[in-house]
Amino acid sequence: MISKVNVGNVYVANQNISRTKNENIQNKEEIKSKDRDKVQEIKKSIQNGTYKIDLQKTSEKIADTLL
Repeated sequence: MISKVNVGNVYVANQNISRTKNENIQNKEEIKSKDRDKVQEIKKSIQNGTYKIDLQKTSEKIADTLL
């Protein structure tokens, strides 16, 4: 015998999935916005001639990539 499906639970589960998806989209948009701000900040400092390359961090990243 097949039992009834509790439609209320399915609806609530779908709402939770939708809410999670919306939160993920919002988080991604916030990250993109922060990234855009950082890029603009770097562009300005390059144009002003004040951009400084952190050689220590750069060399560490290169070394990590090679390992």
